[in-house]
Amino acid sequence: MVLLSIITLIIIISPFIILFIFHIISQKKNTSNSLFNCQNDECPTNLIDGQKDCSRSNYNPSIEICNPRYSCTNPITPYALNTDLSTNQYGICEIGNICPCVRFKQCETFILSTFQINNEIEFNTKNSISQKSYEVIPIQYNDERTYCKIPVSWIQLSTPGCNFIDTLNIQLDDIIPCLQLNPCLNGVLAFVTPSMEKIDDILRLPLACVSGELCNTNEIAIYDISQKSLQCYNVSN
Repeated sequence: MVLLSIITLIIIISPFIILFIFHIISQKKNTSNSLFNCQNDECPTNLIDGQKDCSRSNYNPSIEICNPRYSCTNPITPYALNTDLSTNQYGICEIGNICPCVRFKQCETFILSTFQINNEIEFNTKNSISQKSYEVIPIQYNDERTYCKIPVSWIQLSTPGCNFIDTLNIQLDDIIPCLQLNPCLNGVLAFVTPSMEKIDDILRLPLACVSGELCNTNEIAIYDISQKSLQCYNVSN
């Protein structure tokens, strides 16, 4: 009697057991089907932080895409993130660096405000350029009119900015009062160089609004990227 009851119970529940096993197999199959493979020279790239995982080729399209190891060619994340947190707009990583690929352009972390072109048609007029400050650093942007750094000649077109007597022949003596005026919404107006040892012509260096303190009246503010600090360069040097 007991044996008959057990057999009856097995017969009743066996369809449910089979259905449960089929469900588990189906779930595993669906999970595996949700993964795709990048091409041989590409790495899965996280859509949130842009980080690449080149240890595998399969990726989840809901959270990842594919990019080459040393560049960013996917139009969803076209910008290569440098080690200083700026971006390469051409999607090329620094030499030997498996760089993240991100959605937006970024300025270096020492830059505190940007310059924006207001009027491309009448660009060589005053007020052609304005500044914009940000609450979050590093600064992110995604347009063609925003610049983290500008040539020296552009500062006279900016509001706020500086005025020069001879606009076509700006000299170092013209720049010093401009730096002291400090026409930056945030930060200090300074030249930017990869290294103080590589300065040949200061006026060829770009200007930017950077973190740091104002220099003395006889000094020129230069941000040294290699030292990650603002240096005050004595004019007599």
